[in-house]
Amino acid sequence: MKVEKLTPHMSRTTVATGLLDAGVPIVDVQDMLGHASPATTRRYDRGRRKLDAHAAYRWASIVAGGS
Repeated sequence: MKVEKLTPHMSRTTVATGLLDAGVPIVDVQDMLGHASPATTRRYDRGRRKLDAHAAYRWASIVAGGS
């Protein structure tokens, strides 16, 4: 099994997607990430289904107490 290197961008993507999936308003996520425009924040929202198999997302789930 190949393990991908975790990057800060992967973390930002995972956090942004998780928050948006949880119903956090995009303006709040935008502010947290320091984006000037909500359009920039929307680019981070890749959709949870695409991240479910990603190593960074799986690790975050484990750390958060999931499976």
